[in-house]
Order: sequence, then structure tokens, then C-alpha cells
Amino acid sequence: MKSFGLKLIALVALSACVPGAKNDAQNQQSTNVTLVGAFSGTTGSTNVYFGKETTPLLANSTPGSFRIEIPRELLDRSDDRRLYFYSSNGEAAVTEEILPFEFGEKNIDTLVLESELSMTGTVLTLGLDGINKPVADAEIEVGRNKVKTLADGSYTITMPKNVELPVRLQKTGFVQTRALWMSSDLEENRDFHLYTKLEPTGTISIPTTTRFAATTVPLYLESTPSAAFVRIGSTSFTTAADADATWLDLSKDISLSSETLSQVKLYYQFADKDKKVLGPIQVFSPNNNAVN
Repeated sequence: MKSFGLKLIALVALSACVPGAKNDAQNQQSTNVTLVGAFSGTTGSTNVYFGKETTPLLANSTPGSFRIEIPRELLDRSDDRRLYFYSSNGEAAVTEEILPFEFGEKNIDTLVLESELSMTGTVLTLGLDGINKPVADAEIEVGRNKVKTLADGSYTITMPKNVELPVRLQKTGFVQTRALWMSSDLEENRDFHLYTKLEPTGTISIPTTTRFAATTVPLYLESTPSAAFVRIGSTSFTTAADADATWLDLSKDISLSSETLSQVKLYYQFADKDKKVLGPIQVFSPNNNAVN
């Protein structure tokens, strides 16, 4: 009894020393996502993974209902926000992607684990002679599964049925290719292309998880390797590129003030290391988080 009393006193003292600690914990909890549902279709044990994480959120589970809470910090750092169910018998199922702004409890339809499909194809690149050539030793990743192409550029990879999964294709010396692959319940053959360069216009967007949280908001910029600078303004640019002092260095973190982001539209343009423009002036709308 004394031991219990001492523990209780220690807990009260700790709470008193950290005012608002309980509220902070509750606020953090409220931004998590809890998926509630059930799965069936397997007689084996099942591990449940979030995105590309290596440690399962649920291990050695049997068919039935589940309730899985995903911490906000895990959601924010992941580029694949799906739950992957894999059984010891080689069956799989995947949930729909959790959207960045979702939080709280979310009910999902019952998942049926089935044998994975075997997908095949070839990774190609356009040669200087204008003819497609196979790319050996390229890495192709579909969902959580990852393989490398053979000498003839061919690959074979497994993926769950009837689900949309992210695809990432990469090899040193090529621009990384990203896509989405919607599988059916039939095996198929699909070719992918790697490029040594893309049209260097690039894109800009604003992270939905942080755009309202601070007076300065970091930007997400996507450009080709030749881009070294970007300029952003509330009006179209009239100053010559080589004389413009507003270019921002892409090798550094770039953010905009909330005042700038309150504009209806913003203009932007990329340039190479010599401040030579790489494409036309483009427009994006901060309030819609859209890129044109």
C-alpha cells in the first residue's frame, strides 16, 4: 500500500512540474489516424506494415477485426501512407492511402488477403539513335516490393491484387521516375522508361501539413538536375534573368512568408547555375495548393 501511495505522489509531482503536459499529449494523440476494420482470406499468421517501415505495426495476427493507430510523426515523414497486410502463406492486401489532412478514427472495408500477382516488363531508355534500349540493373519498386532489372532490362515483381500502388524507378545517371500502378486480378506486362533529362520546367507545391502552422512555410520544389536557382514573385518578371537579384539557391532550404502566400497567384521560373532560364514563367495558386 505504501508503494502505491509513493508512486501516486510521484506522478502528481511530475504533472505539477510540467504544466500542460497532459494537454500536449492529448493534442498529439488527436492528430494520429486510427484505422478500424477487419481482414480475412488466409489461414496463416499476418504482419501489418505501414508504408516502407520495416517493423510491423501488428505482428503474427490472425484473421478478424483490427484497430491500428498510426502516429502523426510517422504519417508526416512517409511518402507511402498505406497499410500492407502480408500473410505467412504468401497472400497480401493493401488499404487505400491515408490522405495528409486526415486524422482521428477511420473505418475501412474488410480486406481479403489473396495471392499476389506476378508482373513483368522491361525498363527502357531512348538512345542517341532514337531507338529504345534496355536498362540493366535498374531498381524498380512497387509498393513495398523491390527488384532489379536483368541484363536485357526485364523484370518480374509481385504485387497485391486490385490496388493502386506507387512505383519508383531509378538508376545512377538517370532521372528518377515515379508513377502509380493500378493492378487488377490478372497478371500483366508493363514497360517503363528512364530518362537522362526531362523538360526543365519543374514544379512547386506547399505541404498541406505545415502551410498554416507558421509565418514562413517551406516549399516543395521538383526540378531537373540542371536547375540551380528559382525566382518567385507576386507579379510576372520584367527584370532580365542575369540582372535579377531575387534568385533563390535551390541547394538551400526555401520558404515563403504567410503574407506572400496570401496572394491569389504566384509566378516562378527555374534557372541553371549561370542564371540562364530553363523554361517559361509558370504560375501556382497558394490558396488552392495547386500547380499550373
